Amino acid sequence: EEGVFAPAYGHWLLADWKAWEGDEVLKGDPIAMVKNSDTGVVEVIRAPMSGRLDKIHPDLKVGDIVDEVTPDNDIGTIGRFKEVKVGMHEVAIKVPSMDVVFETWLVRPGSRVEEG
Repeated sequence: EEGVFAPAYGHWLLADWKAWEGDEVLKGDPIAMVKNSDTGVVEVIRAPMSGRLDKIHPDLKVGDIVDEVTPDNDIGTIGRFKEVKVGMHEVAIKVPSMDVVFETWLVRPGSRVEEG
């Protein structure tokens, strides 16, 4: 799991949530919008990894200054994706990272394949 953080410099107002607890997100997806209270600059806080948004800070509401509610600027936590159940005649595949992208099928539907 990995934390989702607002910028560490300046004072940032939570302008909007773009994802909610339980949402599945991909690395780079928007989680929240924050606005610098001094300059008015708006920044998008993006998911640092792919997974499920397990928790958003329970006391952080739209309009709050982030570092006044959570001094470490931690607005949420992303964990692993919900486990997918393998059905009958299906096989689970282990991947080295959650950020892999499917490219192409190597066999046709209905083809016989051997383990390994």
